[in-house]
Amino acid sequence: MTVAPEARAAVNVLVAALILTAFGSAYYHWAPTNATLIWDRIPITMVLMPLLVLVMADRVHPLFARYALWSFTALEMASAVLWGVSEAMGLGEVRPYFIVRIGTAIAVAFLLILRQPRHTGTKWLVAALVSEIVMAIFERFDHEVFRLTGGLVSGHNAKRVMVGVALAFVFWWLRSRRTLTEN
Repeated sequence: MTVAPEARAAVNVLVAALILTAFGSAYYHWAPTNATLIWDRIPITMVLMPLLVLVMADRVHPLFARYALWSFTALEMASAVLWGVSEAMGLGEVRPYFIVRIGTAIAVAFLLILRQPRHTGTKWLVAALVSEIVMAIFERFDHEVFRLTGGLVSGHNAKRVMVGVALAFVFWWLRSRRTLTEN
């Protein structure tokens, strides 16, 4: 995978966030409480920010991958921490967390629609976005999926698979993309 020097940090954060998500999710599912859920939510949102800045670097300017990464990552972490603190206080303010999660997907969609790419492979990003939408549907209809499959698969399990599919598309985009030449 050839990545421009400006984008290396974003790719490294993306990979680190995926690894942290595995540990955070395992910790949460080992002892599922709101206190452990934050360790699942923080790395999940950490995956989104490098993806957004990589798409911004492709669609707006390459330096977004370098300069937007840390402020965006701080924003997403703050949204998850805010939820955790508010949950501990009995308020459960989850709106900033969902705004960051949903807003990131919306921003990526608008960038794909409204801006011209610097690299080939847009189809892989579109496939990742569609996988994210399917993931959200599985997440929303967790119990219904469980019931429809006769207890074989829950929406939560299917959601995890779709996240893996979406990320595979993202990494395929990074691996296979080529710089477009200007005409």
